[in-house]
Amino acid sequence: MIHRINFIEEESLQVTYGTLLMSFGVAFAICLLLFLAALFGSIRAKSNVSHLSADITKLKQQREALLQQEEIIQGNQAFITVHTLLKKEPSWSQLFQGISASLPSNVWLVSFKSADKEDSPSKKGLLLNGLARKPQSLALFLTALEKIPQFEKVVLTSSKEENGLFNFSVSCDISTGLKR
Repeated sequence: MIHRINFIEEESLQVTYGTLLMSFGVAFAICLLLFLAALFGSIRAKSNVSHLSADITKLKQQREALLQQEEIIQGNQAFITVHTLLKKEPSWSQLFQGISASLPSNVWLVSFKSADKEDSPSKKGLLLNGLARKPQSLALFLTALEKIPQFEKVVLTSSKEENGLFNFSVSCDISTGLKR
């Protein structure tokens, strides 16, 4: 024997004032909780802004104090001495950027050495040692070095072929006290 189940309600759904009042009460409570959470977040954000503004003011005061100290330091004899010595040095970062930009793809620098020139106190000497795969690449490198404005005299001091590579040394005179 087959029994059938009837899913249709025999009674119709009845909405009473009690269920309407209960659903509106739940919706009102949820809205009130969301409003209170937003209000609390707003108060907390305002507090963070006031703390950050106070920190910014304090940092500005510290910056002004440091700037005043720098003005005092600039009149100091030790500062003047160090500043004068640094002005006599070339801008090494510009020099090395120029050298690296002028290197052909098959020329490699192995070492470099800097020294004061004995005959001229306003000049420094730079000795570059490296390897080149072809003599044409070495010639391109020397030509590119001569175009760097900080170098006054570029001389190939030695070149020797070993195992298919050319070992070379290049001597360069650089002027000190260049603008950075």
